Amino acid sequence: MIEIKQLTEVSDRAVTELGALLPELTTTAWPLTTERLERILQPPARVFVAVDGEMIVGTAMTVLVHQLKDTKAWLEDIVVSERYRGQGIARRLMEAAIEAAWADGARSINMTSRHSRKAAHGL
Repeated sequence: MIEIKQLTEVSDRAVTELGALLPELTTTAWPLTTERLERILQPPARVFVAVDGEMIVGTAMTVLVHQLKDTKAWLEDIVVSERYRGQGIARRLMEAAIEAAWADGARSINMTSRHSRKAAHGL
């Protein structure tokens, strides 16, 4: 059973497993370190993970941008391990991220994706 939850603490395991997902997201990712993950987990960001047992198999995050006129949220870094795709996990991650963005006061939610990522556009 895949569980979706918010990642709130840094661990060596989280760094390793999230780092292993990065090549499935992009070939240009910076290496994930403990220090980087500590910064990433700070508000106004939220990181959600899909967990199979104790193993992270997917992730999505929201980042809030507070502007003078309102607050916007960006959905970022949505990826599910190739082995787990086709099970609706990305949709569940996005739903958790979107729900959190609304709860955090976002008035709009934005997401971009490269033209070549057809599966991402389907979401």
